[in-house]
Amino acid sequence: MMRLKLDRYLLDKINKCRDVRISVIMYINGKIDNQLKRTIAKLSGQIKYDLPLIDAITVDIPCGSLETIVKLPQVRYIQQDTVVNAQVK
Repeated sequence: MMRLKLDRYLLDKINKCRDVRISVIMYINGKIDNQLKRTIAKLSGQIKYDLPLIDAITVDIPCGSLETIVKLPQVRYIQQDTVVNAQVK
């Protein structure tokens, strides 16, 4: 199940650096409820932004905590939050 909910980069990162904090986009099934917010906080995560147009949140969290977060039924998919640059010619 973990492979289906995490992008390939995060799968590799979990195994290499468990205590390093990483910024991720967490796609949610339905609404972001208080139980999910409490779970993220218990795992030393911090919600940075709510992204209601895509049913997601951005979270700053230790890599090792993703193993627990990914098992939650509210979580649909998690990917690394990265900077995207456009190049116009």
